[in-house]
Amino acid sequence: MPKTPSYKLFRLIKSLSGSEKRYFKIFVNPKGDKDNKYIQLFDLIDEQVSFDEEALMSKIYDNQPIESRKYSELKAYLYDLILKALQGYDEKTSIDFRLKNMLLNVRVLFKRSLYDDCTELLQKTKKMAKKYEQFYTVLDVLSWEKKIAYARLDMEYIGKNLDAIAAEEVLFQDKIENINHYKNLFLKSLMTLRQNVIRREKIREKIQNIIDDPMLADASMAKSNLAKILYHRIFAFYHYVKGDLNKYYTTNKYLLELIESMPFYMKEDLTEYIAVITNLSVSGANLGKFSEVEQCLEKLKQLKPNTHEDQLKIHREYYALSLQLCISKGAFREGVEEIELIPQYVAASDRYIFEKDSFYFLFFYLYFGKGDYDESLTYLNKWLSIPRTAERQDLQSLAKVLNLIIHYEMNNPILLESILRSNNRYLNKQAGTHQFEKILTSFFSKINKMPLTNSELSEAFYQLKQELLNDLTPAEKRLLGVFDIISWIESKITNHSFAAIVARKFSQMTTSASSL
Repeated sequence: MPKTPSYKLFRLIKSLSGSEKRYFKIFVNPKGDKDNKYIQLFDLIDEQVSFDEEALMSKIYDNQPIESRKYSELKAYLYDLILKALQGYDEKTSIDFRLKNMLLNVRVLFKRSLYDDCTELLQKTKKMAKKYEQFYTVLDVLSWEKKIAYARLDMEYIGKNLDAIAAEEVLFQDKIENINHYKNLFLKSLMTLRQNVIRREKIREKIQNIIDDPMLADASMAKSNLAKILYHRIFAFYHYVKGDLNKYYTTNKYLLELIESMPFYMKEDLTEYIAVITNLSVSGANLGKFSEVEQCLEKLKQLKPNTHEDQLKIHREYYALSLQLCISKGAFREGVEEIELIPQYVAASDRYIFEKDSFYFLFFYLYFGKGDYDESLTYLNKWLSIPRTAERQDLQSLAKVLNLIIHYEMNNPILLESILRSNNRYLNKQAGTHQFEKILTSFFSKINKMPLTNSELSEAFYQLKQELLNDLTPAEKRLLGVFDIISWIESKITNHSFAAIVARKFSQMTTSASSL
């Protein structure tokens, strides 16, 4: 038997949901035999946070002499058993697997010339496939209908129904091509959006070319529920890029209602639903509709994942939205408490989803707002250490500025001077740098070189605020909104805490939004 790499087995077990693990144990050990080595190895791997081969071998063989061949065979058998169990699990829970199983049963019945039973089962299969928009399966059913009619030599049936079957084949092939066209447009839109997160004006032309596709002329062009979802998601991208916050919000609101009207769809695939909840939350926050943000968070919290991947997506989006809401409110202490609760709700093996620039930024922001600059700097350094990519260039430019701000707050003039020299070298080499980088680097260079009285410092910050508000492009002002630098500057002018300034603005925004 081929050797199964240990980490391959480790990854498979760690990918299982709780219900899948329970199903496997019943599948492989229905009598609950405590000496079952497959279950022992499964449980030991499941308990490990990081893979440790020697610890596994020691516990499985209880410090007895270990035959590597037997251990390799044990792992290989366990791997195969898990896959077989998951096939059985998916047949019970996945529409796709159920439909495939029904067609396999048709094949079994056909080989035994039980054509009436085949026909009855095909009718059930077709009905379910249409409901769940499994159009490839519908085509398979139509193929079987012709095959059974031919096997029966039922010329009367063929004569009466051949044209209708052929028309159905054209209809469902057209639906498949329709979905594939919208999928391609959706992926093009997504790639265009991800090329540059902040500088929207550079991607408007590309997104407009996508929107000009004839298939996006009217929603009636979408010939299935999935095609409709993709159609409106493409327009959500478009409204986001164009900066039309109201249409971005209303499109996501409509999408949520559309998907929630199809509970059977969500049982099979939660990917689009999770994405739409996230986008609705973001669009609601942009308009000050924070009660809607909280409703979206509750939907994510109550959502039952179909797969381990769903669980990861739910955790990732829930915490991203929840922490961002704390930032918007100026509730930085509450946000830090939320960060510190993550280990209680997210399995250790899944915490890697937070080791990304977006979460490092959120963690930095919350600890900064709380005034815990040491912890804030830890996450900023993690963010800065991430390799530069085209997608994140704008945010990495912001990170360089935030590095200046935090060292200023930590009263590190010597280290601040070193960072300023590094930033100046970078600015001199880079073409097309942001104006705000130059303004803030110049500002810190000045105030770091000469002692200022409190009133002089307050005036310097006031002038900095005016320069940023007056001299920056709309795109750069949006970038400054990612981290509310203006509120931080105001905290220095007024001698109030950063948290207090943010909280006051949040209160004003929600009051204004509720009066509309």
